[in-house]
Amino acid sequence: GKKIAQLTKVIYHLNNKNEDHEFDLQDVENQYECEIQNILQDTASKLNRFQAELRTKTDSQRVERATKKLEEEHARQVEAYDAEVRRLREKSMVTKANFETRVGA
Repeated sequence: GKKIAQLTKVIYHLNNKNEDHEFDLQDVENQYECEIQNILQDTASKLNRFQAELRTKTDSQRVERATKKLEEEHARQVEAYDAEVRRLREKSMVTKANFETRVGA
């Protein structure tokens, strides 16, 4: 009877220790899950921030390219305008010279 009582106490004690370990293990598992969730949220936040920065940079580059294209087009138009002004001045001088030649003659 005494041995059975001792074995019962040992089994009871082992069961309690096992339950304590299971609770501890569950607690550690929960902590890891929380930590994993925090890491995932942090990673998602960083990824979103990097994507926003990339979009901004891409938009900036797009604006820069469009600006350069407009500046080049403007320069071509100014050059064409200047050429037209020179052509008209030359034509005007020729016309004036012809007129003066006719009037003077």
